[in-house]
Amino acid sequence: MPFLTFEHGGKWYELKPSGISKRICGARKKDGSRYRSKSLHRGSKCKFHGGLSTGARTPEGRARAIAAMRAGWVRWMLCQRAQKNQNTEGAL
Repeated sequence: MPFLTFEHGGKWYELKPSGISKRICGARKKDGSRYRSKSLHRGSKCKFHGGLSTGARTPEGRARAIAAMRAGWVRWMLCQRAQKNQNTEGAL
């Protein structure tokens, strides 16, 4: 039974009544509470929430990932330009 769950430096910890703290996954469950898995891998997530993700491995998968990143960048850039135009129109 956890005594206290807290965040420090972007990582989640669980403090037990014995005073020992251990890093936990920190992903959110549907009910809003924290997932308490202690088997962490890369970063601060367990293997079920992206800790073991290796990314795309096949050339087709890598091409899809790059295309998605470029599309996201284009959407972001269009949004930035629209905001800039909106701000300059109000200043005139």
